[in-house]
Amino acid sequence: MRLLKRLGRGEAGRGFKVVATEVRNLADQSRVAAQRIGEIIHGIEKQIVMITNEMTARNHELAKGVEFATVAGQSFGGIVEQIAVLDQAVQSIHATTTVLRQHDQMMGAAMTDIDGVTKENFHRAADISLASGAQTAACDKISAGSRELTNLAAALQNMICQFRY
Repeated sequence: MRLLKRLGRGEAGRGFKVVATEVRNLADQSRVAAQRIGEIIHGIEKQIVMITNEMTARNHELAKGVEFATVAGQSFGGIVEQIAVLDQAVQSIHATTTVLRQHDQMMGAAMTDIDGVTKENFHRAADISLASGAQTAACDKISAGSRELTNLAAALQNMICQFRY
């Protein structure tokens, strides 16, 4: 400080005072600028903390989204497996239905054959019934003829017996 007081005397001292005043002004401006820079840095730090918190929240949401997508992917995998099982069941049902249709066609043909045989048997039975009726009539005639012959034989025997005695 003494040096400054000594330098402040005389013509050179006035120049020195002007320079010293300018230096003080610059120092004050530097201090104000440093404070302003500190405030700006503090504001940037706050923004960095906010951005970091926001990024942490977004990362957490992203992790949940990835977890959800993983679970959904696994669910879709299960659905695909179930669809494959269902497809096999449908194919099996289709094959069974085809076999049943073939059996149904065979049964229909067999029923048609049975119907034809039944009708033929009916006609044969009708023919047999007619023949049986004719045989019955013939048997009735033979029986009537036999009775008549028996009656004639008895009458003839009576006549023979009358001539004998």
